[in-house]
Amino acid sequence: MSKLTWKRWTQSADDPKSYSRIASNVELFEYCVAAMNNGDFTMHACLQLSLEKDVAPADFLTSARKAWLALRYQIPPLAAAISKGPGTDITMTYRVPTAEEADAWARGTVNIHEGANGSLEEARFQVSSRPNPAEGSGLGCFVHVVPGASQREYGLVIVVNHALFDGTGGKIVSGRFLTHLAEVLRAEGRAPEIAWGKEVENLLPGYEEVMSDTEAAADEKARKGTLDAVLGEIVRLAERAHTVTYAATYVPPDKPKRTSTRVASRVVDQETSARILAACKARGYTPNHVANAALSIVLARNNPPTPSTPDTASHVYWLAINCRNRLRPPYNGDAVYPFFAMNMYPLAIPVKDAYLPESAAKDEVKARLLALTERVKPTYVYGKTLPALLAIEQELMDMLIGPVLAAGTMPPQTNPLFMADGDANKQIPTACPGAFTVSRYMMSVNKRDGAPICRLQTFRGKLVFNMDYNPDAIPREVAEEWTQAWVDTAALIAYPLGCRTPVCVRVSVLSALSLFVPNPLSTAMALLTATTMAAFSFSELLSSNRAPTNNERQCTLSLIQGWRAEEDALEGEVHALQVALTQKSAKLKDSCSTSSAARSRPRTTRSSRRDEPPDPADPRLPRLAGGGAEARPSSGRPFHVVCTPFDTEMSEQAREAVEQRLRAVETWLVRSGTWPRGISIRAEYLPIFMEGGRRLTSTVTSVLRAILPHSRRWRDLTVTATTGEMAELLPLRLDLPQLRSFAFCELGGSVHPGTDGRTRPVFLSGAQGLQHVTLLYRSSDQLKALSVLSLRNMVSLHLCAEYTSEALRDGLQHLVDACVHLRHLRLRLTPNDREGFGGLGEEEAPYRGSPTVLPDLATLDLACYPAISKALFDRISAPSLSTLSLSMICYILRDGPQSTALALFLRRSGMPVRKLCITAYEAEIVLECLPYLPHLEELVFNRRRTDAECRWTPRPSVLEPLLQEGHAMACPLLRSAEFDGLRVDMQWLLQFLRARALNLHNDQPALRSVKAYLSTPPSDNVEELVAPFRLAGVDVEMQWNERKQERTYRPGIGVNWEAVVEEMSRDVDDTGGSWGY
Repeated sequence: MSKLTWKRWTQSADDPKSYSRIASNVELFEYCVAAMNNGDFTMHACLQLSLEKDVAPADFLTSARKAWLALRYQIPPLAAAISKGPGTDITMTYRVPTAEEADAWARGTVNIHEGANGSLEEARFQVSSRPNPAEGSGLGCFVHVVPGASQREYGLVIVVNHALFDGTGGKIVSGRFLTHLAEVLRAEGRAPEIAWGKEVENLLPGYEEVMSDTEAAADEKARKGTLDAVLGEIVRLAERAHTVTYAATYVPPDKPKRTSTRVASRVVDQETSARILAACKARGYTPNHVANAALSIVLARNNPPTPSTPDTASHVYWLAINCRNRLRPPYNGDAVYPFFAMNMYPLAIPVKDAYLPESAAKDEVKARLLALTERVKPTYVYGKTLPALLAIEQELMDMLIGPVLAAGTMPPQTNPLFMADGDANKQIPTACPGAFTVSRYMMSVNKRDGAPICRLQTFRGKLVFNMDYNPDAIPREVAEEWTQAWVDTAALIAYPLGCRTPVCVRVSVLSALSLFVPNPLSTAMALLTATTMAAFSFSELLSSNRAPTNNERQCTLSLIQGWRAEEDALEGEVHALQVALTQKSAKLKDSCSTSSAARSRPRTTRSSRRDEPPDPADPRLPRLAGGGAEARPSSGRPFHVVCTPFDTEMSEQAREAVEQRLRAVETWLVRSGTWPRGISIRAEYLPIFMEGGRRLTSTVTSVLRAILPHSRRWRDLTVTATTGEMAELLPLRLDLPQLRSFAFCELGGSVHPGTDGRTRPVFLSGAQGLQHVTLLYRSSDQLKALSVLSLRNMVSLHLCAEYTSEALRDGLQHLVDACVHLRHLRLRLTPNDREGFGGLGEEEAPYRGSPTVLPDLATLDLACYPAISKALFDRISAPSLSTLSLSMICYILRDGPQSTALALFLRRSGMPVRKLCITAYEAEIVLECLPYLPHLEELVFNRRRTDAECRWTPRPSVLEPLLQEGHAMACPLLRSAEFDGLRVDMQWLLQFLRARALNLHNDQPALRSVKAYLSTPPSDNVEELVAPFRLAGVDVEMQWNERKQERTYRPGIGVNWEAVVEEMSRDVDDTGGSWGY
């Protein structure tokens, strides 16, 4: 046999059916952990299934074995035998089986688990004590089927050897097994025959063989830098590790049986989970950042520092970083490569920084939680951005495992591990239609000593907090108390500061249910809510370690019976809705399949029939509607109409043809049995009167008349026309129950025919569900338009106009008070009087009212004169704001009051902004913003270019706050920066990069990219500098003499209202506030 390697499987020369490889260093490390600590880190994936129909246990077992065989064909190492090789090598061997050998393997590795009384948790606890790899066979992967109370309820405990798969790999194995099991169950136990021998094509190589080109091409300097960074942190933090209570407790090695592991689990309800996730997202955190910080607070509270505790003593965690994004396609998918593709990076949280006494108020605990999370986040970010993190894994683990092999034992663990399992839905399906739904998923590993493993994941939209612990090393009540405290502390992220109402975190106490009912997971609705049960307290019961009373048992059983009844009722409602949906879908399909009688006849016959309207696709008719008339409309599809004007002086015959075309479009749509919900109408060009020429008449009004009878089905309506063409529609009172978005882009102006300036859209007053509105006017009174709209459900609002009235200030107050659920606000409001600001100058009286809180506002885009922007900043607060875009449209800077208002607005909103885009004639406003943007990750600054170039003196020094100044740095989380027109030179750029570059002695994340757009070439060597390059670890791109391409109208632009908004706003931006028509 040729020399084995860990990178690929090698066929044996003596036995062609045998394929082997040695373990990589990380796989060897996991093998040693299990061997030296009696099975530590053996993985168990627990799944609870609810089948759609009854399946007997014997039949389910048969189906599970067939699915397990299909999975072996897909992932052959499932059946690999693990054995001790020469020296320190561990050999993994896969042998191609015969059909009989494969069946025997399935019977030996997939079995029904007896003795757990239907409890999935108890089965997992009992299975965890079994040796892995199995003695004799060397196999490491098994499936234990746990029948429930009925033949529709089954649990699965999938045992996965950690030397074969990492944590994400264990989820991939579980998810693929469920997929195969569903296929077998749908086929009622039948499965296709497997051609054994071809599965060796699925023996995937080690990660180094499938790394991405970027990772594989990392040079020696990048590899050494990454290795030194990781190893340096390991050495530095090893001296700071603080040992918590129970961590040093080991089960006696001479204990007659292997130790078992239990799981303390808390499933947060969906509503609370959504609030926590939203609060994390609003602050730029992930749930892992918050959970890691919360865990340290709990540990410090239960293990408070003493006067002798060093100031540097820290809780040291190992961050397991999934590196599958560093593999090449297709292996870089979330559920593709099941083998090891990860690395570790240490994180330290000082004990004294995390400690708070039990008596601390919730506001104080939340403030500490936020402070620690801010400290945790950069380490997570930095670990993921190391340039060769996956490429150095083999070398790093070689350095770490050497002392372990020499000592013959693992070093003691000082505090619990935190494992961020992420979103399990990426690998585990929540349902397999036609077979079953997955009501619960949990991953756990064995843990022998008293330092538990704490895990966080999301599944089915719920946060799941787990703690794997050894009950022989840490008391059960302690583990349960720690887990509950961990959940309560992490949930404070969604707790508003200053609120006296206690936070109610509803969780399902899964592991405690076995005290009350013999099979806690046999009923899908058996979720006991710890904070809402008035009959008795789980916390009191667990802490007392006593048996429940008959009354408490009866209370629990009564609750379960009530939930069963509720579940049955809900299932009945769902079934009725499914039946109704099937019937309506069949009716809709039949309606859509109705064919036009006119289309089925030959063209010569159609043209001769005068009693039926002509087909709108007939090319011999004058075109009015472009695009929409040529395609068969269907429900939900957009309908785009381009209205071309016609000559007023055309002949009667030509006019009759145009009107016949209109009637044909309407009749054809009605005959089709449906109506498109998305409608876009656009005038081809302005109806203008040319001296000495002919007058052209628009057809927009005719199209509006044609669609009016179907207004109840309108969902999205976009109109680009003059207000005169809208005159017949505006005063109508329509019933618009389904209208969700409306966009109007005004063509022409007060000097053009067809524009009357009266834009009060009364017809929209009946649209109570309106969520998206775009009003792009030239010089119309938009407040009249807004006064008739229903704003309470407004999600997105875009206003653009040249505005001349001082009533705008009062209108803004009405706007922000009415749009309480607004998420996106975009204003392009400019007075006609540029010199006098149209009465909206800086001399306005200070605003004395209380700001209105817009809790959901995420995007704010302003292109207004300073006084208008200031009026808005004074009137609102936006705690969830993530993107802020400002465009200063004035030649002489008068933004002093606006800058102050902006600073107060940012501070009042909690400074949540992560992306800032500024377009201005002067740059000083940047100085006012940066101190209030601690979470900023992306900065874009553009200086407007005008013919008044001499009025502006470029000063790169205005950006000096972005540089390091002592220990203060503005925007410490900045990841990308773009400067357009600032004329920064190479010297300043180098200074900027050095100041922002990350070193091992601070906690700030590294800058990732910088773009500089210059108006002149930076040097003679233009070709070298304008090409992207890397400097100080940052991607740098410099361009000069850039010109924006002229855009032309695209026929489909009006189909989507967001595209209309984007196109029209570009016209405004590119012309400095004027309209680009």
